[in-house]
Amino acid sequence: MISQPFDIAKRPSFETAAEVRREEVRYFIGVDLGQAHDPTAIAVVRRLRFLVSHDVQLSTPTWKEGEPTIYQCGYLERVPLGTTYPAIVAHVGRLLQRPIWSGKIDLAIDQTGVGRPVCDMFQSAGLSFTAVTRRAATPRPTRGDPGGCQK
Repeated sequence: MISQPFDIAKRPSFETAAEVRREEVRYFIGVDLGQAHDPTAIAVVRRLRFLVSHDVQLSTPTWKEGEPTIYQCGYLERVPLGTTYPAIVAHVGRLLQRPIWSGKIDLAIDQTGVGRPVCDMFQSAGLSFTAVTRRAATPRPTRGDPGGCQK
């Protein structure tokens, strides 16, 4: 029996024959600014997503979640009462520069209580952030409504 020559060009490649998995890690730091009798709280959460693609040979592959996302709180701090807002801004700025999450972290600041002036301090310090406003007893935000969340 004579075998036919094997055409390597028609053989499926690894990328087209199998799914490819990757992990995506992102960090989120949340700051709840305190006031005279309410300490500032800082939390860092790590999000670990497990992504799968069947079309990695394309220039822009489609990645889908392969397993449930994991959220882990690895840092939690209550800033002492009496700490000034400029000191808190400087402290958060130093936290954002830690090598473990460098370039992979998003900052969210609750501006409900102290409002815009303290958020302006973060902006003046060159820190990029998302301002969040909590609302009590209001309907859920509608499409196009700026990011608020219920208390």
